[in-house]
Formats: sequence, C-alpha cells, structure tokens
Amino acid sequence: MVNVKLFDRMPDPHGATSRWGYLANLFVVPPRRGEGVGASLVAAVLDRARAEGLVRVVLSPSERSIPLYRRHGFEPATDLLLLSLSDNA
Repeated sequence: MVNVKLFDRMPDPHGATSRWGYLANLFVVPPRRGEGVGASLVAAVLDRARAEGLVRVVLSPSERSIPLYRRHGFEPATDLLLLSLSDNA
C-alpha cells in the first residue's frame, strides 16, 4: 500500500499555481518484500504524479527505505528548513 497527499501551492502573483505530493505509508507485507512490489508502487505513484502535473513529490524516508527511493531518483532536500516542536520528532 502507499498513499500520496496532494497540496496546492498558495497563489503567487509572480508565478503560476502548482501542486505537489507527499508520498507516505509505503508498506509491503514481509513475505513479499524484495520482490519488486515496493518499486512498482513507487513507479506507479511517480507515473501518476507526472500525469497530474505535480511539480515535486517529497517524503520522509526511514533509513531502510532510502535505497529504494534513491533508485527512483529521490535526492536529499537541501532547500528546506525544519523546526521540530516536539521532543519525539
């Protein structure tokens, strides 16, 4: 399973409106891991994102999932700032 939350960028008087997606909750049952199921799910999400005209897809990967996402072209974000409001984050 996987889900994607869509976000509409706030209107900008100097640019076009755009949409982006947050990929989350990718899960493959343990007996099916390593069979390409996760890769197929990511590919389907990215195909749909492109078809819908999204400008980006972001995610917050676990250490274990980073190689999967890297194989699909995801790279570390360098243009974001984060303020954690919880000791549990």
